[in-house]
Amino acid sequence: MLASVILCTLRRAAQIGATLDSLLALPRPPGLELELVVVENGPPDGTRTEVERRAAAAVGWKLRYLHVEQKGKSRALNAGLAAARGELLFFVDDDLRFSPRWLTDLSALIISGRADGATSPITVPAHLSRPWMTPYHLGWLGCIRYQNPGQPDEMPGANMALHRRALDRVPAFDLELGGGGLGNCEDTLFSRQVVAAGFRLAFAPEAPVEHHFEPAKLRYAQWQANAAAAGRSRAYLHHHWLHLPVSRAGWRRLQLRAKLALRRSFARSRSPETEGIPPWELSYRTDLAFLEQFALESAKPRQYALRGLQKLAPPGQP
Repeated sequence: MLASVILCTLRRAAQIGATLDSLLALPRPPGLELELVVVENGPPDGTRTEVERRAAAAVGWKLRYLHVEQKGKSRALNAGLAAARGELLFFVDDDLRFSPRWLTDLSALIISGRADGATSPITVPAHLSRPWMTPYHLGWLGCIRYQNPGQPDEMPGANMALHRRALDRVPAFDLELGGGGLGNCEDTLFSRQVVAAGFRLAFAPEAPVEHHFEPAKLRYAQWQANAAAAGRSRAYLHHHWLHLPVSRAGWRRLQLRAKLALRRSFARSRSPETEGIPPWELSYRTDLAFLEQFALESAKPRQYALRGLQKLAPPGQP
């Protein structure tokens, strides 16, 4: 059986080598052939050289490089799906370090028939951990705490595995979500569609990955940008996929703006370069972006049937 690992990257040539080395050093599960499809999104920055440098020496792996000029995380993911030949599909980010059991445990859950998709813990390494981080902050960094780890209801795109049969029902990531679109939630929608199609997800607790993000991700300005992206993306899901209304949206926007301004007036001043953000501010900014984007999305025709698996055809098209 062939397993394909799809790794999408953007402007990370200087850092991606450590992720590639960690991945290529993993033990090969018995009975699996392995390929790595690296999809570089946006202007090339030397990532191809990093991939080709490792291709000749990689033991047990076939490495391929793709370039997708037009920016968009979902566009890169879809290109990777089209190129991947494996029956098992793994999706990873370009800033991970893998525990030795990662590939073995996730693939075993699917090959054994216990699940159609799988994920595992994402942790923050010690040098990136901060005393001010709460579970709420860690969730934003991908360290999701599932209410039912044995049967998660979604998978983070940074760390998920899927049997190809799921693509018969859920064939693509939504181009309007993710980086280059509204900001994120491309993995949220995709994995929730997989569940809505009747496929089963599982959790591999002994196969964690570490998220070695850039320290700049912890800056106040970046938290603000992430909150705006999350709110916009959730508004898209709320209207187009969940078909849910929002009552008194205009009044709630006014309330949130006032509450945010009032609490910020009493909070200590933060420069854009300062690390961290209070959880209340992160929540307020996300909700405010949600309400502002929902006003735009709710004026548009719905893109999906209720919890639909594929986009509806545009009006006037069959």
